[in-house]
Amino acid sequence: MNKYNKAFTLVELLSVIIILGIILIIAIPSVTQYIENSRKDVYVQSANGYVDSVKAMITGREISTKRIDTTYYIPIEYIQIEKGGDSPYGEWLEAYVVVIYENDQYKFYWTSIDDSGHKIELKSIENITTSDIINDSTKTINTDISIGHREKIYVLKEDGTFEEKVPLNYY
Repeated sequence: MNKYNKAFTLVELLSVIIILGIILIIAIPSVTQYIENSRKDVYVQSANGYVDSVKAMITGREISTKRIDTTYYIPIEYIQIEKGGDSPYGEWLEAYVVVIYENDQYKFYWTSIDDSGHKIELKSIENITTSDIINDSTKTINTDISIGHREKIYVLKEDGTFEEKVPLNYY
């Protein structure tokens, strides 16, 4: 054999290709799951960012939500947020910060859906986790749900006034 022949044999090349294939088979699901978990984390962080902004709006008296008989739905279109706020899956179709006033304090909830169908049903912001994100093909949010059997639902409109609705369901 010539001492200057330093090429790989066909068996060596096939061995390397097989080893790389095995590594890819193992790595791709892990990377895919990591990306999905990161997206879900961003989804929850966006919800928390909107709730923080609504807390600031209430503190600054930009909106009044102190009626104890009312569930308030505040669409995200009317909420200023410093950074982020996007769904990592697509555009928001509907998303609301939901507020109630009870025992001299506010309680905040979140409900949302984006154009890819990723959704969080009405849930207390304190209890939202990434496992609450579901994929829903209906792509709708029900704003007829009142929290704690409140008699009224108010949905914030663009002009800063509230549209009154009658509750059809209760959370």
